[in-house]
Formats: sequence, C-alpha cells, structure tokens
Amino acid sequence: MRNAEARVNPEARPVRVSYVLSTRNRADHLDRALAGARAFVDDGDELIVVDGGSTDHTAAVVAKHRDLVGTFISEPDTGEAHGLNRGVLRARGHIIKQLTDDDHFYPDAMRAAIAALEADPSIDALMCGGEACEFDPATGETRLVEYRFLPAGLRLKDDVGHILRFTQCGLGLVLTRRGLERAGLFDTSFRAVDTDYMARLIACGADFRYMNVKLFRHVTYPHSGQNRGAECVRDRARVLLRSGDWPRVFGELDPRALGEALGMGGLPHGESLARLLWVGEWMRRGPLGPLLDLVAGTLRACARALAACLRLLGRSGPGGGARGGDTDLTVEPEWDGSLR
Repeated sequence: MRNAEARVNPEARPVRVSYVLSTRNRADHLDRALAGARAFVDDGDELIVVDGGSTDHTAAVVAKHRDLVGTFISEPDTGEAHGLNRGVLRARGHIIKQLTDDDHFYPDAMRAAIAALEADPSIDALMCGGEACEFDPATGETRLVEYRFLPAGLRLKDDVGHILRFTQCGLGLVLTRRGLERAGLFDTSFRAVDTDYMARLIACGADFRYMNVKLFRHVTYPHSGQNRGAECVRDRARVLLRSGDWPRVFGELDPRALGEALGMGGLPHGESLARLLWVGEWMRRGPLGPLLDLVAGTLRACARALAACLRLLGRSGPGGGARGGDTDLTVEPEWDGSLR
C-alpha cells in the first residue's frame, strides 16, 4: 500500500519502479486495473496514468485512486504507443513497467521480476510469461486460450521468431532505463507496439532475458487492438523484414501483407510490385532455383562460416538453437522462476 506522507513532495524522493499506464475511454476497466495495482506498487515506486483525452468518467476513476496515481496526464494522443511515450518521458525510475487498463498482473511474479533486475544490473530487459485469454461478450465469460512462455532450451535473443511464436504479448516486458536508452521510445506507427519493441531489443544487442514466471493474464476484448487483423499482419511482416528473416517472410505472408510492410500500400501499383517480389522468390524455389542459387551460394557460405564462428564462441546465430515447434502452448508450463 502507498504511504500518503511519501507523496507530500514526490519529486524529492528517489523512484525504484515507474509504472506507466496508457488508457482512453475505458473507465470501468481502469478502475479494476488500478485496484489490482495496489498489490504491487510500493512506496518507492510511482504510477503514471496517461489518458488520451477520454470523454467518459476516466478522470473520476483516477481521482478515486489519487493516493496511488502520482502523475495523471489527460490530453488527446494518437494511440497506445504515443501515450506510453508520454509516460516514459515523465518516468523517474530505474525500472519501467508498462501496465494496461484491461489486464491483470500477478503481484508475486511482478515482485520477482523487479527483484531479478535489481539483483543483476547487467540485464537491460526481462520478458516474463503469462496467460492469453478471450472474453465472450455474449456470455460474459472469459476463457483461457493458451499460455505465453519460452520453451526450455531457447533464448529470446537467438531468434526473433521466438517472440512471434511464444512471447508476443508485451505485458511480460519489464524494462530498465538502460534498455530504454538502447532501444528508444515506442514506435507510434505500429499497432503491435510490444512485438516491435521486443524485436528492437534483440536487434540493438540488448541483454534481453526471459524469466519463467507467470506475470500477466491478458484478455482479448472486442475493443482490443489484436482484433485489427490486417494491421497486426502488416506489423508482423515489418518485424520479419527488419530482422532479415526471409524464409518466414515468404513462407507466412501473402503479397498484400508484404506490400503493406514495404510501404507500397498507398502506391498505384504497390500490390503488383509486391507480387513481383513474390514471383521472384517463387522462381528461386522452382526450376530456376539452381541457377539463382549460384548467385546466392557465396552469401550462404559466408553465413554458414559466421554461424560456425559464433558457435565456437558459445553463441548461436540467427535462427540458431531449437525452435520449440512441437511445444503445446495450451499446456501450462512449470513456472520455476528460472532466468535465461
């Protein structure tokens, strides 16, 4: 619980963890989220609520929890990422944790993740596991869909595909200020803000670890961003393109998604250009493949040599290690608190 005396001069005290919550027109959800946050927001922490200009009773909900909320910003914004950036720029803690207005966080796991970052200052960011659920508006019931966790033997930084397959929900992300300085602010052009940010942590070489604790319970509602399927597919394509994961680009995406990811969606013949790329890859995989492979052979040989050198150094290159393809995400793992 918060100590009211500690808030007399909040700017004068050091901050351990800055919790940042971005919201808009979800007052009833926000009320429950703030009530739940009381279980883990301590006297040495701060809670920043950034409201994107709500027209409901969000301000009244925040006023109800004024002993908990240290900073309240209410101005129109362009979406979740914009709101998070506003909060992050106000944050004073060494550790920064995003909260949401319609999900649940498990207090014991939150304390364990914070303690792990405090115990090892070399870690830039942590990713924790959790539950993925779905709300049925017809029945009012919430059902468990699957678990988000990284299978044993895998490391986040070895393959961006581990994020896309296993830990894509950013509710498990806990940042340090150094990790934020390395990866930068959140990209406001993304719908899948968290997926993009985790991929950027890998790309910038941050010390990004997975901690096997159940930190969150994420519920998909009709208003949830992941229901905007086309935008999420576009963002997935952008992440794959930036990581250079071409087998997944051409194995998982259709020409339209590829064109959107390449910024061709607004061009008069954007989709046609994307189809040309698609056809080129199809040719490479078809009868002309051996001829085209002669051109790419040298590059593949260099890549294999690099991977061998990385293995000798005790590392695995892009896509290295087990992929966990046979992992059943509907079976709850043993949350053993391990860090890797």
